Amino acid sequence: TYAFLYVEPNEIRLETLVPLATLSGSLDIASDPTGKLDLKQQEELKPKIEELFRKSIQLKTDGESTQVEFDRIEFFGVAIRDFSKNRPPQVVSMANARVGVILSIARTSSDKNVELKWELFNEFLYQVSLILVQGENTEQNTLRQVDEQNVLTYSLDQNNEDRLQPTSVFLSPDLQAHLDLLHEMQSGIPCQKRTFFVLVACLILTVTISTFLSRDNRIKSYFLSVFILLCILFTALIINSQWTIQQSIIVEFESMVNAEEITQQLLTQVYQAVNERDETATFEALENVVSGPLLREMYLEIRQSLTMEAQNGAVGQAGAVEVESCELLSNNFDNSAGPEFRYLCRWNVPGRVEHWGHIHERTNSYLAEIQISAEPDDQGQYLWKTTELELQNVDQKPISTSVRKF
Repeated sequence: TYAFLYVEPNEIRLETLVPLATLSGSLDIASDPTGKLDLKQQEELKPKIEELFRKSIQLKTDGESTQVEFDRIEFFGVAIRDFSKNRPPQVVSMANARVGVILSIARTSSDKNVELKWELFNEFLYQVSLILVQGENTEQNTLRQVDEQNVLTYSLDQNNEDRLQPTSVFLSPDLQAHLDLLHEMQSGIPCQKRTFFVLVACLILTVTISTFLSRDNRIKSYFLSVFILLCILFTALIINSQWTIQQSIIVEFESMVNAEEITQQLLTQVYQAVNERDETATFEALENVVSGPLLREMYLEIRQSLTMEAQNGAVGQAGAVEVESCELLSNNFDNSAGPEFRYLCRWNVPGRVEHWGHIHERTNSYLAEIQISAEPDDQGQYLWKTTELELQNVDQKPISTSVRKF
């Protein structure tokens, strides 16, 4: 009997492979003259197996019992390839069949330790070979019925330190300073434009009225008109100067924006959010880097791209995002909230599913138009968000399968 305890960033998962004959010491399994277990019998046996595991196995974080979810209960033949690849249910031999059970609990960044207590023993099952898996590291243990050797406790402190926390992507201090200056100048230009048009209106009105005045008053009105004209010219010079400075700030702002770096930071947070076990936690994390209307659409598209149909529809854990390129398509500095940039980006993300020591990996390559916008938070600090995403192509590489080395 083998068991794998996977310590994942968002869940603790226990996967077991138990010979069916061994389970017969704890379950009432009706014998069949043919020595086979057909599909109907397998379905009838699954609830009994789940009940047995619920009573006999405990998974706790920080000493508190957590709701256990049963992801899969399957029956396999003796061949290793039976459980390394997804295959339709088949009739199995009762003498050689193995039962694969996957159960899991959610975990949070505040969890300090996980405890596994194994009480599934009988006359055929007196010890369990357990392999603890955390990332690329493994640790072998043996669970026995005597001397409290059926309990394993593992510290999550180091694992929590390595875990990426959901966060917002803020503008750098230099970009924030440029944006504040730009907004300050943009806020003054409308007032200057209004002054310009008021002066023009005053000039037209003065010239019109002067035609009805006496010669002496007409000369005075001419002097007033010249003064107003000079004010108009001075205002126009100020507007032109500020517009020129504003354009130079925009050009400098554009040159300081590292599209690949910002996109990688945003996409990393997006995929980390999709990795979350709980949808509520997923959407809370996505809100940091994705605007409201795009949230669900983006989540569903990326989750679908990470799904491995060959592995019973399992959603792979996304790895590190690699942005290949970002080509600027357009920008908009007239947005009242903050500047917007539209890019054509290419990036790669590896996806990974592991069950019973078999690793299934596939890299997805994406091509999409992405619009990122600088939006203010409640404190006036600007942060980057993905406000539009149009996937143009998702290239899914073939799935590669390997066996973990212990």
